[in-house]
Amino acid sequence: MPEELKAQVTRVFESPLLLPTGGVEQRIRVDYMVGTHGPFSITLPAAEFSAARVKTEMEKTAGEIRTLAAGR
Repeated sequence: MPEELKAQVTRVFESPLLLPTGGVEQRIRVDYMVGTHGPFSITLPAAEFSAARVKTEMEKTAGEIRTLAAGR
């Protein structure tokens, strides 16, 4: 039976970025797996973070992995 290549979030956490100006940009990082492949991560500025955007990015990566796996 072929493995199911579903995107699954494994961790969500803050990942601040120190700017050259000395400031700090608040960011949120999402780690996830696609089936047994990964981990992969998406990091977005906190002001731009939304579940819909993260899900879209995860599904885009999962689709590419499914395409690669189908070519085996």
